[in-house]
Amino acid sequence: MEGYTQKEVADLLGVSKATVYHYGKQKKIIKILDPHRFIKRPVMKKRKWID
Repeated sequence: MEGYTQKEVADLLGVSKATVYHYGKQKKIIKILDPHRFIKRPVMKKRKWID
């Protein structure tokens, strides 16, 4: 699983790296799997073309 480093998260949030560490300890920031990889999309049915 790929994710952001503490430094990248700190830059995104505009806080220090230490703050990100403390947020993680307080469960304010958690690691989650990439939600875009696990979105279930409807399966497209193949169309039967009639000539």
